[in-house]
Amino acid sequence: MSLPTDKAVEQIVERAFPGSRVRRAWPLTGGISAAVTAIEIEQPDGRVRRLTLRQPGALDGERASDTSEKEHRVLQFLHDAGLPVPEPLLLDRSGEIVPGPLLLLEYIDGQPGEGPGDLNRQLKGYAETLARIHQFPATHPALSFLPSQLDDDSDRLAKPPATLNDGRSEGAIRDALLKHWPPRQRNQPTLLHGDIWPGNMVWHEGALVGIIDWEDAAVGDPVADLAVTRLEVLWAHGSAAMVTVTELYQAQTGVDLADLAVWDLCAALRPIPHISGWGLSPAEDTAQRAGYRRFVDQALEALAGTSRP
Repeated sequence: MSLPTDKAVEQIVERAFPGSRVRRAWPLTGGISAAVTAIEIEQPDGRVRRLTLRQPGALDGERASDTSEKEHRVLQFLHDAGLPVPEPLLLDRSGEIVPGPLLLLEYIDGQPGEGPGDLNRQLKGYAETLARIHQFPATHPALSFLPSQLDDDSDRLAKPPATLNDGRSEGAIRDALLKHWPPRQRNQPTLLHGDIWPGNMVWHEGALVGIIDWEDAAVGDPVADLAVTRLEVLWAHGSAAMVTVTELYQAQTGVDLADLAVWDLCAALRPIPHISGWGLSPAEDTAQRAGYRRFVDQALEALAGTSRP
């Protein structure tokens, strides 16, 4: 998706902050699901403010519009609840200014990525972030519009691609999941982020100041969210760090991890159609495949010889 023109940026700013002047705009890199632009404005009172413009990509018109609205509503709820998320400022689904919907957010001053150099602090940040998100029960009236993660995974299992990705053990993953599906409801369903990884955590001076990119938000077993983060931590820091995050999270929440291997396989299955578009270098791809294989093999071994509860 192309970035907005200068004229489009001016129109967006005028709609959200009438009378303000655009000082500059520049692309933000790192994500693959949306085109993201940073905008700096000067308001009529002289105050300088920074904004973030998100334009969903790789989705058809209706899905992109629905995703933007979902993200807007989740962010409004969480911002009001005091979580470190960007405040939503404008949702435009009309397509009149730019092709497709747009979401204008508060700019969070910080750097997405690994955060503080101390690995233990980083891992604690992962666990605490998940625990804070999962404090909101799926039954909360403000979250009633969110999709079910279990339904989404069930649909994915029921509709395999014409050709399975043998390089990612897709056949083995699907066979194991079908034998243990659906997992028993061992934990109360909660709000799920869906993609807690370094790129979606913003740090500033060693402190976590932002949790971004809520387009995959859903409700379901909190262990489904933990599994996604486990895979990401394994990729970034190795198996020992993955175990540490799991232990820290369980100590804070007391969740039942009996079906962890099932949710790990769901976390491994979801990105298979998209991994080729991540733009990894040959070295990064080799390391990523090795970590992925360890993650999947561990889950398959945990399920071997067990039957569906």
